[in-house]
Amino acid sequence: MPFNERVCVACRKLYCREKLIRLTIDPLSSKIVLNKPSQDKTTVNGRSAYICSSVQCVNGALKGNRLKFALAGRQAKSKTAKRNIFWPLESQLIKDILSICTEPEKTCQNTRVKEA
Repeated sequence: MPFNERVCVACRKLYCREKLIRLTIDPLSSKIVLNKPSQDKTTVNGRSAYICSSVQCVNGALKGNRLKFALAGRQAKSKTAKRNIFWPLESQLIKDILSICTEPEKTCQNTRVKEA
């Protein structure tokens, strides 16, 4: 895997890192933050997970446990969790993530809108 490619948590496809939405656990506050690269290149460092910019992938990642487990990392069976994750995500964070999505939610190909 090249250095600048990451895997989407929901669909498990490989994408360029710049095309994905990055969620990071802030090590100081243990909150999940939307990690957007800014003009001055300051980003939050910490355990991160990547999601496609499609609404379908964001909804899939939020419904299941994949995003939560990706952010928590691997854990030994006998040890306690390394990271405390505030789950479920805050509603404002979910709105911010969905506002970044560039691809609309896909519907079944057989579904058609009937014309009046």
